[in-house]
This record gives sequence, structure tokens and C-alpha cells, in this order.
Amino acid sequence: TMLLGIFMIEFDACLSESNSTVRELVDCLKMGESSDDLLCMCEEIDLSILVGVDQKFKSILIGLAHTFFALSAINVKLMKCVACTLIKLPWGSGKGFIMHNAYK
Repeated sequence: TMLLGIFMIEFDACLSESNSTVRELVDCLKMGESSDDLLCMCEEIDLSILVGVDQKFKSILIGLAHTFFALSAINVKLMKCVACTLIKLPWGSGKGFIMHNAYK
């Protein structure tokens, strides 16, 4: 979960505005457990990507895609929160790179 936490910190750095829900998700990933209301927070998240970080962001998404199988073995609730957050990304951001692994 530490590697996933690092990816999510970089994910947050690529957002046009730092997001408190993403930061809470990082904290939960570091602890290895989900808070009760985290999934609801992730479902209501609104994300937009900074201009000029397309390649970095897509690389982060590809890295996140490789962590899903391990995360699902550790904590399914956290995996659902991460997947829900990524689904909220705008079209054209590169979320297609990760959706296959998210639904596997």
C-alpha cells in the first residue's frame, strides 16, 4: 500500500487543485484500512488535471493499474475507493489505461 500511496501523492500533484479526498485516501492507504465514509467521499469527488502534465499523469495511471491486484488482496474497500476516484477523471485524461485492471 505504500507504493500505491506514493502513486496517489503524485496523482494529487497532477490535479489542477489539491484534493482533500485524495489526501485522505492516501492516509488510509498508508494505514492499510478505509474510513467509513471514504467511499462516499470518493463518489462525490470532482477532478480536473493540470495542463502540461499529460505524459506524467498517464504514467502514474499505468503504475496504478499494476497495483490493483495486490490492493484487492489487501483491502477490497480501499481498492473500491481508488477505482471510484479514478472513474471520476475526465474523459481524455488517460483513465482508459487503468479501467481494464480496475474491473478485473
